[in-house]
Amino acid sequence: MKLSNWAVFALGAAAALIELGFLLAYRAGWKISMAAVATNAAAAIALIPIGILVFKDHLSWRNVLGLVFCIFGLAMVMRD
Repeated sequence: MKLSNWAVFALGAAAALIELGFLLAYRAGWKISMAAVATNAAAAIALIPIGILVFKDHLSWRNVLGLVFCIFGLAMVMRD
């Protein structure tokens, strides 16, 4: 345990929280396929600021277009 760094524990906590989120979504009545699609699209959207601020990545027009499609697809899938 002393030789492990903080990232190992953070990754374990993140995995547990992701599974807890899926469990709560299913208990709230979400469809299984919808929860997975919504989670992946939301993660892609949330990782953009992290990539820009932490890793000094840049957005091309192709990336922005993909982001727009991601948001539009998420809205279409989550609609009743």
